Amino acid sequence: MELTQVIIKPYQTEKSAQARGNKNPVYTFLVDKKADKNTISLAFQTIYGHKPLKVSTQVRKPVAVRSGTAHPGVSSLYKLAYVILPAGVKLEANADGPSQEQTAALEQAADLEAKIVEADNTTAEQENEVEGSVEEENK
Repeated sequence: MELTQVIIKPYQTEKSAQARGNKNPVYTFLVDKKADKNTISLAFQTIYGHKPLKVSTQVRKPVAVRSGTAHPGVSSLYKLAYVILPAGVKLEANADGPSQEQTAALEQAADLEAKIVEADNTTAEQENEVEGSVEEENK
Protein backbone atom coordinates (compact mmCIF):
# COMPACT_ATOMS: atom_id res chain seq x y z
CA MET A 1 0.00 0.00 0.00
CA GLU A 2 1.39 3.41 -0.93
CA LEU A 3 1.76 6.00 1.80
CA THR A 4 -0.24 8.50 -0.24
CA GLN A 5 -3.30 6.25 -0.04
CA VAL A 6 -3.23 5.56 3.71
CA ILE A 7 -4.69 8.82 5.06
CA ILE A 8 -7.87 9.60 3.13
CA LYS A 9 -8.97 12.87 4.78
CA PRO A 10 -9.24 14.65 8.12
CA TYR A 11 -12.30 13.69 10.15
CA GLN A 12 -13.68 16.79 11.81
CA THR A 13 -16.33 16.76 14.51
CA GLU A 14 -16.93 18.91 17.59
CA LYS A 15 -15.27 16.29 19.75
CA SER A 16 -12.17 16.13 17.53
CA ALA A 17 -11.94 19.94 17.49
CA GLN A 18 -11.92 19.98 21.31
CA ALA A 19 -9.23 17.27 21.38
CA ARG A 20 -6.92 19.49 19.32
CA GLY A 21 -6.91 22.06 22.14
CA ASN A 22 -5.40 19.66 24.70
CA LYS A 23 -1.81 19.70 25.97
CA ASN A 24 -1.01 16.92 23.51
CA PRO A 25 -3.17 17.68 20.46
CA VAL A 26 -5.12 14.79 18.94
CA TYR A 27 -5.94 14.87 15.23
CA THR A 28 -8.52 12.52 13.73
CA PHE A 29 -8.25 11.10 10.21
CA LEU A 30 -10.29 8.79 8.04
CA VAL A 31 -7.83 6.09 6.91
CA ASP A 32 -7.75 3.03 4.69
CA LYS A 33 -9.44 0.00 6.26
CA LYS A 34 -6.35 -2.19 5.77
CA ALA A 35 -3.82 0.29 7.22
CA ASP A 36 -2.10 -0.61 10.47
CA LYS A 37 -0.80 1.80 13.11
CA ASN A 38 2.80 1.74 11.89
CA THR A 39 1.79 2.54 8.32
CA ILE A 40 -0.50 5.36 9.50
CA SER A 41 2.32 6.80 11.63
CA LEU A 42 4.77 6.68 8.73
CA ALA A 43 2.26 8.24 6.32
CA PHE A 44 1.46 11.02 8.81
CA GLN A 45 5.15 11.71 9.37
CA THR A 46 5.76 11.83 5.62
CA ILE A 47 2.82 14.11 4.84
CA TYR A 48 2.92 16.53 7.78
CA GLY A 49 6.57 16.32 8.87
CA HIS A 50 5.88 15.56 12.54
CA LYS A 51 6.41 12.25 14.30
CA PRO A 52 3.34 11.28 16.35
CA LEU A 53 3.64 10.15 19.95
CA LYS A 54 0.88 7.60 19.54
CA VAL A 55 -1.62 6.38 16.96
CA SER A 56 -4.91 4.81 18.01
CA THR A 57 -7.37 3.28 15.56
CA GLN A 58 -11.05 2.54 15.66
CA VAL A 59 -13.15 0.61 13.16
CA ARG A 60 -16.68 1.94 12.91
CA LYS A 61 -18.95 -0.91 11.84
CA PRO A 62 -22.10 -0.48 9.74
CA VAL A 63 -25.34 0.27 11.57
CA ALA A 64 -28.95 0.37 10.41
CA VAL A 65 -30.08 3.81 9.29
CA ARG A 66 -33.69 4.85 8.98
CA SER A 67 -34.44 6.97 5.97
CA GLY A 68 -38.22 7.30 6.27
CA THR A 69 -38.89 4.84 3.47
CA ALA A 70 -39.97 1.24 3.39
CA HIS A 71 -36.37 0.17 2.68
CA PRO A 72 -34.03 1.11 5.51
CA GLY A 73 -30.32 1.47 4.72
CA VAL A 74 -27.01 0.70 6.34
CA SER A 75 -24.14 3.08 7.00
CA SER A 76 -20.74 2.20 5.58
CA LEU A 77 -17.79 0.69 7.44
CA TYR A 78 -14.85 3.03 7.98
CA LYS A 79 -11.67 3.28 10.03
CA LEU A 80 -10.56 6.28 12.09
CA ALA A 81 -7.06 7.06 13.28
CA TYR A 82 -6.42 9.27 16.29
CA VAL A 83 -2.93 10.76 15.96
CA ILE A 84 -1.49 12.20 19.19
CA LEU A 85 1.29 14.76 18.74
CA PRO A 86 3.92 15.95 21.23
CA ALA A 87 3.10 18.98 23.39
CA GLY A 88 3.48 22.29 21.58
CA VAL A 89 3.28 20.82 18.06
CA LYS A 90 0.36 21.99 15.96
CA LEU A 91 -0.48 21.33 12.33
CA GLU A 92 -1.12 24.22 10.02
CA ALA A 93 -4.74 24.42 8.97
CA ASN A 94 -4.83 23.32 5.35
CA ALA A 95 -8.28 22.22 4.26
CA ASP A 96 -7.20 21.84 0.63
CA GLY A 97 -4.94 18.89 1.37
CA PRO A 98 -1.15 18.64 1.51
CA SER A 99 1.00 21.60 0.41
CA GLN A 100 3.44 21.44 -2.50
CA GLU A 101 6.30 20.60 -0.13
CA GLN A 102 4.28 17.79 1.41
CA THR A 103 3.34 16.47 -2.03
CA ALA A 104 7.02 16.46 -3.06
CA ALA A 105 7.90 14.59 0.15
CA LEU A 106 5.19 12.02 -0.60
CA GLU A 107 6.54 11.47 -4.10
CA GLN A 108 10.05 10.97 -2.71
CA ALA A 109 8.73 8.48 -0.16
CA ALA A 110 6.84 6.58 -2.87
CA ASP A 111 10.01 6.43 -5.01
CA LEU A 112 12.02 5.18 -2.04
CA GLU A 113 9.40 2.56 -1.25
CA ALA A 114 9.43 1.38 -4.89
CA LYS A 115 13.25 1.08 -4.81
CA ILE A 116 13.08 -0.98 -1.60
CA VAL A 117 10.51 -3.36 -3.12
CA GLU A 118 12.61 -3.65 -6.30
CA ALA A 119 15.74 -4.42 -4.25
CA ASP A 120 13.85 -7.08 -2.28
CA ASN A 121 12.64 -8.69 -5.51
CA THR A 122 16.16 -8.67 -6.98
CA THR A 123 17.58 -10.26 -3.82
CA ALA A 124 14.90 -12.97 -3.88
CA GLU A 125 15.66 -13.74 -7.54
CA GLN A 126 19.38 -14.03 -6.81
CA GLU A 127 18.70 -16.38 -3.90
CA ASN A 128 16.51 -18.56 -6.14
CA GLU A 129 19.29 -18.73 -8.77
CA VAL A 130 21.85 -19.76 -6.13
CA GLU A 131 19.52 -22.45 -4.76
CA GLY A 132 18.88 -23.76 -8.27
CA SER A 133 22.61 -24.02 -9.05
CA VAL A 134 23.25 -25.81 -5.74
CA GLU A 135 20.52 -28.35 -6.51
CA GLU A 136 22.00 -28.97 -9.98
CA GLU A 137 25.44 -29.60 -8.48
CA ASN A 138 23.98 -32.09 -5.98
CA LYS A 139 22.41 -34.17 -8.77
